[in-house]
Amino acid sequence: TTTTTSAIGSGVAGSAAPSTGAAAAAAAGVEQPFSVVLMDMAMPVMGGVEATQKIRAQGFSLPIVAMTANASDKDRDECAAAGMNGFLSKPVLRDQLARALLAALEEYDMDQQQQQQQQQ
Repeated sequence: TTTTTSAIGSGVAGSAAPSTGAAAAAAAGVEQPFSVVLMDMAMPVMGGVEATQKIRAQGFSLPIVAMTANASDKDRDECAAAGMNGFLSKPVLRDQLARALLAALEEYDMDQQQQQQQQQ
């Protein structure tokens, strides 16, 4: 089962995305034309924290931004510990989304540059 969600990057305005955490974790190993993942925290079968942990264990390094109705510091800390790069509390305002995406992508780009410099 899939639902339509927004994908950012490579000119993709919208794409079919997994609707369960387990499907999201399985899809991470597949080559995708996107630059950032917007991870819903309350999905059936597997939640966003567990899905992110599985995705990171597969070596997936692109930014993952949490999207949740929970806005507590505990939730934010749990998302960061799972390997997420950002955190958005629903309902999401356009400016908040833009800032979160830019911050996650800038952090990712800096990490990639540092890794390239270390390899040289």
